[in-house]
Amino acid sequence: MRLSFLATGNELVKGERAEGNAAWLASELTGRGLVPRRHLVVGDDPADMTDALAWLRPQSDVVVVSGGLGPTSDDITVDVMANFLGVAVEVHQPSLERARKLLAERGIGPLPGLERQARIPQGATVYENPAGLAPGFSFDTGKTRVFCFPGVPAEFKALSRSALIPAVDDMTVRRGHLPVAVERLLAVGLPESRANEALAHLETDIEGLTLGFLPSSPELVITFTVRAPDAQQATQRCQTAAALARDLLGPKVVSVGEIRPNHVLVHALAKKGLRLAAAESCTGGLLMAMVTEVPGSSAVFTGGVVSYDNEVKQRLLGVHAGDLAQHGAVSEPVALAMAKGIRDLMGTDLGVGITGIAGPDGGTQDKPVGTVFIAVADKDGATCRRHHFWPPRQEIRRAAAVHALVMVLKEATREPKEKQEP
Repeated sequence: MRLSFLATGNELVKGERAEGNAAWLASELTGRGLVPRRHLVVGDDPADMTDALAWLRPQSDVVVVSGGLGPTSDDITVDVMANFLGVAVEVHQPSLERARKLLAERGIGPLPGLERQARIPQGATVYENPAGLAPGFSFDTGKTRVFCFPGVPAEFKALSRSALIPAVDDMTVRRGHLPVAVERLLAVGLPESRANEALAHLETDIEGLTLGFLPSSPELVITFTVRAPDAQQATQRCQTAAALARDLLGPKVVSVGEIRPNHVLVHALAKKGLRLAAAESCTGGLLMAMVTEVPGSSAVFTGGVVSYDNEVKQRLLGVHAGDLAQHGAVSEPVALAMAKGIRDLMGTDLGVGITGIAGPDGGTQDKPVGTVFIAVADKDGATCRRHHFWPPRQEIRRAAAVHALVMVLKEATREPKEKQEP
């Protein structure tokens, strides 16, 4: 299945906003064994949009267009597509009435441009927008089907899930493509080159297997895609590949299936019936934000403290002034005290403490920029690890938060006899 993506918008080509819908869609489709072939970005110009569509259509089974469906004069996708098809533009009355009803339910009066948002090319298939007012639509141009969705990320994702993905799945089956199975593995702290070296032979050993590596430091997502004569064979071979990879890569593997470390942790804590609290310094609450981003996290996360200042570390978390004076705020004793202190303060099963030097200043010869100590405490004691992450500042902070998530996960799922005393 050949799929291409076309994003429209002057703000995209000018760099005023980053285009993210293509990356999200590619990730979703890759997980289903479909890899988009081309991504294009053009401005709000009818000629450029028409040229892009004319170029993509002959080499694509599906073209997905994002953007240009809205109430303003620069929302021109409907007009461009209608002109491309040689049909008139019409107002889709059910979409217009739905938009009016939604606004009324929210106590909002008629908005300018509401009718413009409900326009479609005549004869197009219309999809209700679960997250907004402007509908999506699709149309066939010979062997190519074109889907047009709003560019607002929440709306694009909602329509892709409700309309695009089911349609693409159906097209794949009807066109007789070989069944595909896909599995993904998440590793943290594993260089892409080492993973490739360890797993390269699997593509020879397992028929129909293709490996894909997506590094996003500190995470590495490895995709296993298998095509086989029937779905059962594809699934079995894919599962075998993922299981072998997990054994070959060892403790760097965090999970198979779920590739978001914060989701892995929340689900594991919920399964174990454990609650977590966090004390963060250099990460400034980033770990807490990651955890609470996950639906259902309220069942496992109690709260936390951003102890950026040493006085907060002492007053709220019980860090000793002597440890701060002797070892410094970025040290193992302080990280351990933060983890124990937040656990005691919040009355949770687990406490995590993070302290480090995110830079660009503040490093020393013994503790260069990127030095981070992460500690996890539970009822049996506490464990601390020293890390060094590469600048820039935002990468250090993110790497520290992700490694802390993983460390909490490993401590939470470790058997009691494996626990280490401080």
